[in-house]
Amino acid sequence: MRVAIDIQNLLLPMTGVGHYVNNLLRALSLLPIRETIQAFYFRCGKGGYRLGLTRGKVVERAVKFPPGRVVQLCWKRFSFPRVDTFVRGADVFHFPNFVSRPVKSGRVIITVPDLSFVRFPEFTEPRNLSFLSRHVPRSIERADKIIAISDFTRKEIAEIFPSAKGKLAVTPLGVGEMFFPRKDAEGLKMVREKYNLPEEYILFVGTLEPRKNLLTLLEAYEIFRRRSGGHRTIGLVVAGMKGWLYEETMTRIRDMPPEEAPVLTGYVQDEDLPYLYSGARMAVVPSFYEGFGLPCLEAMACGTPLVCSNTSSLPEVVGDAAVRVSPKDAEEMAEAMVKVAADRQFAEDLARRGRRRAGEFTWRRCAEETYRVYESAARGPGRGSG
Repeated sequence: MRVAIDIQNLLLPMTGVGHYVNNLLRALSLLPIRETIQAFYFRCGKGGYRLGLTRGKVVERAVKFPPGRVVQLCWKRFSFPRVDTFVRGADVFHFPNFVSRPVKSGRVIITVPDLSFVRFPEFTEPRNLSFLSRHVPRSIERADKIIAISDFTRKEIAEIFPSAKGKLAVTPLGVGEMFFPRKDAEGLKMVREKYNLPEEYILFVGTLEPRKNLLTLLEAYEIFRRRSGGHRTIGLVVAGMKGWLYEETMTRIRDMPPEEAPVLTGYVQDEDLPYLYSGARMAVVPSFYEGFGLPCLEAMACGTPLVCSNTSSLPEVVGDAAVRVSPKDAEEMAEAMVKVAADRQFAEDLARRGRRRAGEFTWRRCAEETYRVYESAARGPGRGSG
């Protein structure tokens, strides 16, 4: 069985899907498999993305012609050219970013990370909404196998797209080995100074966009400061890049009193994230909707007490290792934050449960289950992707 994986999205700034693909490839490279896996992309300009893998069976393949921008445009408008014209010899093609590409020969697998564009179209950038609405149903219909990253998403796909029946598999994501409690004072101090962090803080990690629900967290934080008594000095840190429709959030932050306004770190380097989590009194993930919710897993792995939404896939991921609240209720969110800040024993218990829960999710497990999907697709009858 010969597998080819589309890694085109890794040429762009790293997003949730990018982290999924990157970690999946690294874990696949460590599996004791016989066949080589091609990680292919159509090159844009003179450069290219290099994973730097030096072991295992994953090899990168840069297609020099046609250029990436040209082929992307042709796929959108004409469903042409076929991928296997340039990436030859594969029995299975895996497209991990919602949409399949035209393939003449070979089984087709897609990963659908979430259906937020269906459930909450108002949270999706209009051009992306139009693209996903046109192409995801067609990709689901034509795929031989469909990977969901949570059982919640699997059920959503089955409910909304009847053509997915019999083709769905779940491969939960993992947490990187770099995420564990960091105790060294020098490292914590360095990261605190680098990002100008307060001595004590509540942490939000995510893109600044409506789906992440930062506005409700800001309201909850103001309530928290009024009710937390001696914990009023605990700051709020917002770590992440600006997404789309972030202007309302920024306006809200500018209107806050200086002593209450959060620290905005912007993009945080991967090596700094474990220290950012480890130094926090708690992490809060207030999203309206998540297909999985990696920040929850990362916070738990670092031993950081967690408050998160009680919606979508998050209860499935966190189990009993977090305080779950309504993403629409700032009062409830604030009460949970006060509880974690005021009750050290409760916070320590959350941290212990979180670390234990996070240990159940590994990228090796994700890679093993994904490879089983490849094997199942290779054995099964092909539907073709035309």
